[in-house]
Amino acid sequence: MKKLALYCLSALLLTNLTACDKEAVAPQCVNGIVLGTTCDGAYLIQLDTDMPLGKSLVFQGDGGPVLPGPESVAGTTYANVVETFTALPSSISRGQQLFFDARPATEEELVHNYCMANRPWYEAPQVVLTNISQTACAMRVEE
Repeated sequence: MKKLALYCLSALLLTNLTACDKEAVAPQCVNGIVLGTTCDGAYLIQLDTDMPLGKSLVFQGDGGPVLPGPESVAGTTYANVVETFTALPSSISRGQQLFFDARPATEEELVHNYCMANRPWYEAPQVVLTNISQTACAMRVEE
C-alpha cells in the first residue's frame, strides 16, 4: 500500500513539474516587423528585443513571393529574427509592424522544407504565432 501511495505522489509531482515547464514557454505578447519571405513558404519576422527567440541573419531578399512595401536592401543584417509558417493577413507588407503571442515551435510543429539552390536560404528559429493583430499589446481588449 505504501508503494502505491508513493507511486501516486511521484506521479502527481511529475505532473506539476511538467505543468510548470509548459507555463514557462507560454505565449507572450510581443511586436515584430515583417522582413520578407523564405523559399520554403515561411515569413521572416524581426522580434522586439524583449523576446529573444531569434538569431541574427543577413537578408538577401525574398526567397518566396515578393512582399509589397518598402524595397528590401540585400545584405542588411537583422538581429533577433524568427521564421513562422503561421498564416499572416493577406494584406501583409514588408516593414509592417504586427503584435502577436509567440512561442517556439514544438518538435511536432517544426516544418522541414528545402529550397532550390538558386533561392536565398535562411536559418532562423521557427515560432508559432497566435492572436495576430495590428493593435499594440497594451491596447488589446481581453475577452
